[in-house]
Amino acid sequence: MHIGNLKNDERTEIAAVVDLYLDKAKALAKEAGPQANAFSSLDELLASEVDAVYVTTPNTLHVEPVLKCLENNVNVFCEKPMATSLRDAERIKEARAKSKGIYNLGMNMRYGYVFKRVKALDRLGRGDALYGQRKAQSWRAPATRRGRQTLK
Repeated sequence: MHIGNLKNDERTEIAAVVDLYLDKAKALAKEAGPQANAFSSLDELLASEVDAVYVTTPNTLHVEPVLKCLENNVNVFCEKPMATSLRDAERIKEARAKSKGIYNLGMNMRYGYVFKRVKALDRLGRGDALYGQRKAQSWRAPATRRGRQTLK
């Protein structure tokens, strides 16, 4: 999904893909285009001197790659949530303050029709117990770390 969106954006060039499993990284890099390299670690990617990193790891694994990118003054776009604890969010905020890299948190779904509609219903007083839940298909997190939240 992310590769397709980035490939269709004329402002971007996908330089590399990282996955712990190099064969998966290679397959995704092939999909990204002939210019894309494949790496099995973030350190390898950062050594290749990229301009920005798009973090799409599972929610519970966002913090460390974001911190490493910011420590290396690399721009980073991270899918939501920022972190799964307030302390980890504070760590990102502190790292961002020390970094020359730009940190951007992906909140793209807030503009989707269904989310606008839910917010409108809530404003009308018709949403006392509105819940949103996203189920990832490729991993499972403990119940305390899943994305179920009351929408306000």
